Amino acid sequence: NSGSLLTYHQSFGITERNLTLSGEAYFNVRHDEKLPLNVHVNGASIKDIGTKFNINAHENDDVISVSLIEGCAEVRNHLGNGREVATLKEHQIAQIDREEGRMRVLRQHSLPASEWINGALIFDDATLLTIANELSRRYGVSVMIDSEALRSTRFYLYFVGKDYSLHDILTSLQSTGKVRCEEDNSRIRFCEP
Repeated sequence: NSGSLLTYHQSFGITERNLTLSGEAYFNVRHDEKLPLNVHVNGASIKDIGTKFNINAHENDDVISVSLIEGCAEVRNHLGNGREVATLKEHQIAQIDREEGRMRVLRQHSLPASEWINGALIFDDATLLTIANELSRRYGVSVMIDSEALRSTRFYLYFVGKDYSLHDILTSLQSTGKVRCEEDNSRIRFCEP
């Protein structure tokens, strides 16, 4: 996805299959028992067990999210005590809170996180900080959040297809009654309602 970086060594596919991701990426992996795919992000690692999954691990977001679409994947949380491991099954999401260092596994009830490939924008129990960071990356705008309480306010918003604008997103956020949005050219400010 935009603003993402995927790196690997020259030995990738020969002696190992290790990737390092900063940002968001969708993986459709052919499982190889001898050379399993391992994706490393700042704070976690994901091992394929024959699967399709999406990882959203932008450095400035408050949550690392791994969404399993098909198959099975192992998620290791390297934050907190560093010992949490979850084996995800289809339609499960592992979310690792960067501040608290804890991981939780949820059932996915909405569109798969990988729908960004088709232009969708999905915020499923996302904090305003996560939304602000995504809007900044996607639309090239500067975003300010007035208070710490607003940063952790959670939202459920879905925009499918490509026929929505930044203004549509801000209008939807504001219609929740949880936040007031002020838009000025390439700056957005989120305030208490």
